Amino acid sequence: YSACWLSYDFIMNTQTTPPSVSEIVSRLGGQSKTAEIFGIRQPSVAEWIKNEQIPPARLMYLKLARPEVFQPSLPS
Repeated sequence: YSACWLSYDFIMNTQTTPPSVSEIVSRLGGQSKTAEIFGIRQPSVAEWIKNEQIPPARLMYLKLARPEVFQPSLPS
């Protein structure tokens, strides 16, 4: 018998959810600051939030450069 498959969240009985695009942008300092990070305009970042999707190349960059913004959120 092996319990290796049990995750920490399961064992600790906590549930986490990944942050939404809106929350990620907020953690980066808002739409204008996020746009500045990428050298793009703020309306582009607003589209990310509207579509709930960060373009793949930008998402990869963020995961490498700012991994802390992807920390899961505890449910409220």
